[in-house]
Amino acid sequence: MAPGFVSIGAPTPKSVQSQRVCDWDGFVNRSETLLSRRTKCHGGGAVPAVVGMSVASGEAASERRSGFVCTEGDGHDSNRGDVKVVDVFVIGGGPAGLALAAALGKHVCGSSAKVMVMDATLNKRWPANYGVWMHELEASGYGDCASITWPKTAVFMRGDDHKQSFQIPYARVDRDKLKAKLLHECATNGIEVVAGVVNSVDESDSTFTALSIQYFESDSNAEPQKSVVNARLVIDATGHALKFIQFQNEHEPGFQAAYGIECEAPNHGFPLDEMVLMDYRDAHMRANAVDREAAQNVPLFLYAMPIDNDRIFLEETSLIATPPVSFEFLKEQLYRRLDFMGVNVSSVSEEEFCLIPMGGAMPRLDQRVVAFGGAAGFVHPATGYSLTRTLKQASVTAAAIAQELSVESSSSPSSSSPASQMSERLWAQIWSPERQRQRDFLLFGGDLLQKVTLNPLREFFAAFFDLPVELWSDFLAFGLMDPAERLEYGVRMFFLTSNRVRLLLIQEALLNGGAPFWLSVVPLGFNSVP
Repeated sequence: MAPGFVSIGAPTPKSVQSQRVCDWDGFVNRSETLLSRRTKCHGGGAVPAVVGMSVASGEAASERRSGFVCTEGDGHDSNRGDVKVVDVFVIGGGPAGLALAAALGKHVCGSSAKVMVMDATLNKRWPANYGVWMHELEASGYGDCASITWPKTAVFMRGDDHKQSFQIPYARVDRDKLKAKLLHECATNGIEVVAGVVNSVDESDSTFTALSIQYFESDSNAEPQKSVVNARLVIDATGHALKFIQFQNEHEPGFQAAYGIECEAPNHGFPLDEMVLMDYRDAHMRANAVDREAAQNVPLFLYAMPIDNDRIFLEETSLIATPPVSFEFLKEQLYRRLDFMGVNVSSVSEEEFCLIPMGGAMPRLDQRVVAFGGAAGFVHPATGYSLTRTLKQASVTAAAIAQELSVESSSSPSSSSPASQMSERLWAQIWSPERQRQRDFLLFGGDLLQKVTLNPLREFFAAFFDLPVELWSDFLAFGLMDPAERLEYGVRMFFLTSNRVRLLLIQEALLNGGAPFWLSVVPLGFNSVP
């Protein structure tokens, strides 16, 4: 167990086989170790160190063919002591970095383009447990990477034991299989994946960005080899490390925090055909005035994935808060809840500490380094989801990158576009005006949710899950791209929810929503983004 934690209620099991520290959006990997610093967290709300993941790397394609610009000029080779030149350099080998590289490999396979991925934790397991809607995982092309699927999804949004259950399959992602599949796709298409860190980027040249890197050798006792790589395009897919990404204004996100355990709990009593998405009941916190006040002021929910009759993944989660709720408090509350429910945890095989920045400022769309995944703000500002959006967006962005490289190959070297212009066009593809307006709408929801106490929060979500399934599931899955859909969602929510929440919605819209919120629900022709 993490030192410093004290559980109240059920005794903390002594058998803990492994411990993961991650920041996951429910769903995003942070490659903190890509930076030249490490941070450890054992409670108290500090930002956790991240344990990355990777298993094997593909060999770089050595054969050069026509079709794309050849960026490895005479006199340069792939030896680590020399300057290496690539078309695309991806920093980060988490789900975002590998998904983009794998998709890009499919587009440039058979061409002269060189793509390189570097990650500091290439031989470590991805830390996060990813839970997603099964239809979203299938739509991403990785439906075969589900380790277990539940045909039903349940929520508890009222103070009593009233349960809402939906016939919408939910899946737990097999993170090892997903990573192995992405690495295989990279290797098959000649993408070079290597272990190492990027220390700095130099944008002084108009055509190439120079990256100061260190290769990690397989021999752990060997000194990392320093080198320089010149890249036509640099992608930052390091999650929330944000060493190379700048923002339009001060970046002040909210935080989703969760403490989870995969454990043995004999006869735990959770139905095996149903996962619990959100259980906001607070009966375990009614013993005294202090507990009742804590339950109201720090809303928490249980997230449960039963694996078999005796094994289950359980997580206590703060949806969004600033500052984040501490892991120590989340752990304490999880064991209090389980003790109240009569769930006896006999052993814990894995602990999870997750911290996910949500919302905050938009990245600058005129910067040379292009972000992807969590670094680009793909985390849902109101829910923390991001994995399936990242997987689906990878093929779209990869096609745009391939098009940019193809255009460059048909131009003479003297007429090639500066690297900054290529980056700006890619930023415009990732954050189109439609996507920016959608984000403004979702951000309004996230900002509201971190300001309310437990009772109005439950009233909000009770109305949310009373909406037509297609509407609320679209909201969770980064849908509602049409302003008319967002307007319909907002109007329906307003009339379904309580008077208390209606008043909060009106106040938030008038006092804090501003032009971004109001313009997010009118046709795009009337709200063009500068």
